[in-house]
Amino acid sequence: MSKKYFGLIVIGLLLVGMIVPATAQDNEIATSWTCPEGFEGQQLNIYNWSTYIAEDTIANFQTLCGVTVTYDTFESSEAAVARLRAGNPGYDIVVPAGSDIPRLIEEELLVPLDMTKIPNFANVTPQLTGTPFDPNNEYAIGYQWGTIGIGYNVTKVSEEVTSWEQ
Repeated sequence: MSKKYFGLIVIGLLLVGMIVPATAQDNEIATSWTCPEGFEGQQLNIYNWSTYIAEDTIANFQTLCGVTVTYDTFESSEAAVARLRAGNPGYDIVVPAGSDIPRLIEEELLVPLDMTKIPNFANVTPQLTGTPFDPNNEYAIGYQWGTIGIGYNVTKVSEEVTSWEQ
């Protein structure tokens, strides 16, 4: 299989649309949401940041949908991209940093999304769609965003901090 077929990426919508509702308060499986037809007995291979999805969420999703989930994680963008470049790892869903998506598209490590399988796309906030690197959401759909800051004690650091490298 060509390496571009391993990179089906759904940045969260599919993941959030199917996995998040599988978790309820008090560790009970939500029953107001049902798994789409055709999932029972399937294997779902996910590659995601290590702290993005709780283990009980995966277990609840497996129970609710009758699927088996292989959930591999990474700690850095560099590690994720290196693994994807190394060959066909067979992932159905990959959740890279948004800044990595343009090069993953350019290197043909991703395949276009099948929007017929993502009915919840209509519910995604407009701020997470139409990114400059994928304006038609052909390869990616945002599901979260954030910023990273750094704090330091000015009484302990004598020089002005002006870059991440410091």
